[in-house]
Amino acid sequence: MSSLTDHREVVDVVVGVDTHVHTHSAAAIDAATGGVLGEITVEATAQGYVELVDFAVATPRCGPGRSKAPAVMVPA
Repeated sequence: MSSLTDHREVVDVVVGVDTHVHTHSAAAIDAATGGVLGEITVEATAQGYVELVDFAVATPRCGPGRSKAPAVMVPA
């Protein structure tokens, strides 16, 4: 038995972030197909974090009739 969750049944889009000291790179992935919906690299600054959140919120939802909003966690 696997402890992994099949994200296709839970979310429409997964946004992964690769963090570095000076920049952060993110990719939005269609959970159903694995297709890349968009990518962005931003500076590791407060403005860069705003750009990452804007990117995640602007990523289109996938699939017909889907209306789930993305879950976005913003650092305090």
